[in-house]
Amino acid sequence: MSNRRIRKEPFWKLAIRYAVVFMIVLTIIQVGLEVVNGRTDELVASFGNWGWVQKAINTLIVGVVYGVTMAFIMKKKAQKRS
Repeated sequence: MSNRRIRKEPFWKLAIRYAVVFMIVLTIIQVGLEVVNGRTDELVASFGNWGWVQKAINTLIVGVVYGVTMAFIMKKKAQKRS
């Protein structure tokens, strides 16, 4: 993404984009590690007893923090380069 485009992009849109992409990647990595480690039974069981809600909330919190942080950093870099 070019500096001009980052500067013109609203902060909240940039933060949401970073957050959503990060949450998707994080979820894929988490599920992949569960499968590789052979804990698929625990993964399936967590959907039955609402354990997935806690995972989803944690992922959402981490994703929002990451998205806001990255948007702030990218906006600052774009302003310095212009």
